[in-house]
Amino acid sequence: MIKKVMLVLLFAIISCKKDCNECFTPPQPLVFEFIDASTGKNLFDNDTFVPEQIRVLDKTDNKLIEHAFSNNQLKLNSFGWKTETIDYNIFVSDSLIFSLKVEAERAKDNCCDFTRYNQILIQGSDYQLNPESGIYKILL
Repeated sequence: MIKKVMLVLLFAIISCKKDCNECFTPPQPLVFEFIDASTGKNLFDNDTFVPEQIRVLDKTDNKLIEHAFSNNQLKLNSFGWKTETIDYNIFVSDSLIFSLKVEAERAKDNCCDFTRYNQILIQGSDYQLNPESGIYKILL
């Protein structure tokens, strides 16, 4: 009899578990515009730079990092799929434009996976972050 009561109690506890419709939110890409600090013009719009000149290198192993370029903006979205710290150098031709360090944490809240950027550090160039669009303007 005790075994039956325990079994019924166990099923009751299991059935009370909150149903969770799991969701997955991919990490947001980081987006950069390269801006002439004196004119405010995008350096790709005025052909000072061309997209083929962009190189993104991992500082730890010097490997090229996949990136996208559209609307005259550099988009980085190869990180944040797991908890990690990335450390990149961004070049145009052979000129180091800036260094980027990001601490990305994969987290879960209300059954939904998402990425939290705990730190985004840009060094080597002045920049402005547009809080509405999330676009970083690198001032050169």
